[in-house]
Amino acid sequence: MYELAENLKHCGHKIVDWQKHSYFNSHQNILNLKIQIETEAAKGQQANRNAIRILEELNEAIEQEDMHWKEKSRIQWLQWGDRNTKFLHSKCQIWNRKNKLQELENSERELVTKPSDIAAVAQQYFEDLFATCQPKDPNAELDGISNKINSNTNQALTRTVSEEKIKAATFSINPFLAPGDEGH
Repeated sequence: MYELAENLKHCGHKIVDWQKHSYFNSHQNILNLKIQIETEAAKGQQANRNAIRILEELNEAIEQEDMHWKEKSRIQWLQWGDRNTKFLHSKCQIWNRKNKLQELENSERELVTKPSDIAAVAQQYFEDLFATCQPKDPNAELDGISNKINSNTNQALTRTVSEEKIKAATFSINPFLAPGDEGH
């Protein structure tokens, strides 16, 4: 078993070396094609057809690399785990930059930039949004509506939930996916 593990490890190292030095390494291929284009451009007018062919190859190589990264970005986070990889760190930095609120306009149309001021503006906005200036008795609005839930069902719906059920529900959620249209 030990010999098999060592052989697989050795094979893995050889595959990584092959990938770095083979034609299929898209990054290296793009660099080589750019050098070829510069060489052809230095030759002058006579190498125009060859430069166009190399430029087409370069565009195709760039497109293939884009596809590679597009596919790689769709990988489930569970596969990457949190191995403290460069990939994970770059993704987190991108998310943080994209999701950070830098400034917010208050009700006087002034921009606020301090985090505490941004929080205050947001809180005030939602308080104003959900407040009413003419409170009504809600029972008057519900007079013509018949009850659909009986007292037994109401007790079942309003009973206290145990910590075990909360924990089970919380840990059943994939931490790397947002809820979909139907909540899962």
